[in-house]
Amino acid sequence: MDLFLSMDDGDMSVALARLYAKYELRFLNHLSPASYTIYLYHGIFQALSLQILMRFTHFDIGFYIVLAFLSGVYGSFLVYKLLYRCRNSRLGRIIALISGISVS
Repeated sequence: MDLFLSMDDGDMSVALARLYAKYELRFLNHLSPASYTIYLYHGIFQALSLQILMRFTHFDIGFYIVLAFLSGVYGSFLVYKLLYRCRNSRLGRIIALISGISVS
């Protein structure tokens, strides 16, 4: 059953990507250079936001899912922006390279 559900998630992702390209949508373009950094760091932000929010607030589960998604994407995007700004220092250059940020 788990294999079926994981294949279904993959199919849905591909279908959404094809619709995004077909209709030439542009609302995610600002995230384009940070996609690998978002992939690397999203789990940290999602887990932290869920742990903190569920401990101190009592909302519906759908609210937590939306906030976890947003914090996973935009928390990682803020890390990208921070690393991109600090990429000229020695430590910043190393961390930026590990995070998939081009250093030139």
